[in-house]
Amino acid sequence: MRRLIDSDIVKNIKSLKNRPSNTSSPPYWVHWEESKIKVPWTPSQIKKRDGIEWYLYCKGGGIGVTSSFNHRYVFFLAEMIPETSGFEITENCKIEIE
Repeated sequence: MRRLIDSDIVKNIKSLKNRPSNTSSPPYWVHWEESKIKVPWTPSQIKKRDGIEWYLYCKGGGIGVTSSFNHRYVFFLAEMIPETSGFEITENCKIEIE
């Protein structure tokens, strides 16, 4: 099994553009299922930091956003900083990457 590289993750996220989430638990997390998404073999370099409220993660078969850093069996991809204050997760969230 080959390692997932950054460009693969970006492609996978772009494939989810404007697609409503599969599952969510507002206001804590949202998840999109996509069978092509595989967890990288290398350990995540993302560590919990003060001031960071949201994290992008991948889990075998999906990708999501969470406000909790205590998820097991997920690979944290990025810290996320909302463009506007009052960011919240709602049902049927959509994801976008530039």
